[in-house]
Amino acid sequence: MGNPLNALSVRKMVLAISFAIIFLAAFNMPSVLDLANNLVLYLPLYVLISIPDAVLYGEEENMHEIKFIHLKHKMREFLTQLGIVVLGYILIVLAISGAYVLISGEGFRQGVTLGVITINALTSAMMVGLVTLLTAVLTRNRSLSYTVGFAYWIYWNLNSGSASPMNPFTFIADPNEWSSTIGMQVALLALLTVVIAYLNSKTPYFGKETLNKLKLKMPSSWRPTAKAS
Repeated sequence: MGNPLNALSVRKMVLAISFAIIFLAAFNMPSVLDLANNLVLYLPLYVLISIPDAVLYGEEENMHEIKFIHLKHKMREFLTQLGIVVLGYILIVLAISGAYVLISGEGFRQGVTLGVITINALTSAMMVGLVTLLTAVLTRNRSLSYTVGFAYWIYWNLNSGSASPMNPFTFIADPNEWSSTIGMQVALLALLTVVIAYLNSKTPYFGKETLNKLKLKMPSSWRPTAKAS
């Protein structure tokens, strides 16, 4: 039997290459600003699909309890794995940007440098990704994680003009003003990462157990009652 982690790595590599090819082929991007806007908008969808594996890999095979028992330094293992995942996303942005420059002949310019594109694409992707990941670690449900992450992406796609630090698409709204919110967004991402790492270090049933405890603390009049047959 092959190593399941190797199978996961191959699957992620195929997904990343497919995303890059589709991205470059599907969009008309006459300028480097169009490249930046499309990366900020669509890289989060790739992250949304791939990032739940950071906490859910093995759930379908009922291996989560074994993983929980055998991992000694759970927070450190999670943060290391997440760091590797983020590095992979950075490489995707660099690869797509480099391929675009080679294919189109367009160069980077002041205000839309490779660094600016990478920072904004990664920030938007991780905001959507960590919302998805938080749902995954609380519910241990892949489908629900995708649903919540996609709903978050859709909501801010429709409200991209908002100045809220929760908006992952501030660069699209105004490419000249993204620096006014990026600091707060990075701080939010750091806080959310710590929360997710802590929750992931708990039992796989921590989220459900917490929800059940909250339900028990509710006044009896608030609790749903079963209808008599």
